[in-house]
Amino acid sequence: MIHLVLATHTEAKPIISYFKLKRLMHVTEYQVFINKDKSISLTISGIGKVFSACSVIFTYFLFKRQRNNIWINIGIAGHNDLKIGEIILVNKINDLSSKKSWYPSIVFNHSFKVHNCNTYDKPNFKYTKNLHDMELSGFYSSANKLSYSELIQSLKIVSDNKEKKISFKEKERISGLIKINVAKIEKVILVLSKLHLKIN
Repeated sequence: MIHLVLATHTEAKPIISYFKLKRLMHVTEYQVFINKDKSISLTISGIGKVFSACSVIFTYFLFKRQRNNIWINIGIAGHNDLKIGEIILVNKINDLSSKKSWYPSIVFNHSFKVHNCNTYDKPNFKYTKNLHDMELSGFYSSANKLSYSELIQSLKIVSDNKEKKISFKEKERISGLIKINVAKIEKVILVLSKLHLKIN
């Protein structure tokens, strides 16, 4: 099974539409969506690494504790000079408060740019050469206990840089950035699905 975890409904909306996901109305702790053949789930975690970590564990138990599934974190991120709207595959995760780092195993062929991502406890607009987000370290530290590193990946869409900042209130703009990258997200899902079959 493929589990997608996103921080906000604004980010999730284009993916929910593209994959025709329906909300599980009996689940009240988180907004959880699933497709018709129950091969893809999407959980909206809320903003912040603690919420992201908890949502992964919640999703794991909700879907009967199936180990070695695919886990993908998708969301917006800031960067010093990358082009807004560009989609990036993360190859190193740095938690700025705990000083811990993780290294996702990227063993599949792809054409994405690859960058490190720093996870902060609050919004940080002092841009660096790394991506900036608020969820990824929480997501990865939890998912890493439940599956192989090769099946746990993160795709970040650049939403702001030193030239232009962004607010979470700009919902249409944020959804638009995700929407233009949904086909690329689907390609990663397909590649990881093939890898999942090989590994298992």
